Amino acid sequence: MTDAHVNWDPAFSRDGRRLYWSSNRSGTFEVWTADVDGSGPRQVTDGYGNAENPTVTPDGQWVVYSSGNREKAGLWKIHPDGTGAVQLVKGRVSLPDVSPDGRHVLYRVFSGKYPALLKVVRVGDGQPSPSTSR
Repeated sequence: MTDAHVNWDPAFSRDGRRLYWSSNRSGTFEVWTADVDGSGPRQVTDGYGNAENPTVTPDGQWVVYSSGNREKAGLWKIHPDGTGAVQLVKGRVSLPDVSPDGRHVLYRVFSGKYPALLKVVRVGDGQPSPSTSR
């Protein structure tokens, strides 16, 4: 995607047919999607801004992303058509990555300490997994 806007955090759908990325083309950073050839771009997230780091579950049912918006800060999932947004984790997080089986998401927590704190939650309900690291 080449345009005058800032585009970053690119990701493929697991089937390789769609692209997902963060862009400020709507005025704030939101998650966008398009066909792999760049055609048909459209905004996925709701317009509150600071939606970044999209990653897609293997079944294509969810796009998981982080939000830095003060009122909505946290880890979120949303259907690729922009419906059904659910907050999985509240707080300052970044860099989510969905597990190969689609059941868990690993993410970074801004704790102010280094090294960064990593946590894992279930994609289905946001419940913590015992797998965490410092």
